[in-house]
Amino acid sequence: MPRFSIRPASVTDAQGYIDLIRDVLAEQPPVDTPYSSDEFNPPVERIGGRILDVAESDNSCFLIAEAEGVIIGALTCAGGTLAA
Repeated sequence: MPRFSIRPASVTDAQGYIDLIRDVLAEQPPVDTPYSSDEFNPPVERIGGRILDVAESDNSCFLIAEAEGVIIGALTCAGGTLAA
């Protein structure tokens, strides 16, 4: 198994993240998605904006797993806006 690292996502990861999602959709299309791998084609700028929004949030995170310069996994956790 290759070594990998986990780090916060950055805007420059947008294309790699898109590539990862396409690969996952091609392997085993999830039941709850309206996309197939060839239909998933969001603008890189939109995904970059999503990464930036999460990064700027105090209660959310977007992590990337990377091996040999390739994004091999991702985790997003989005915090809510309700007061406790």
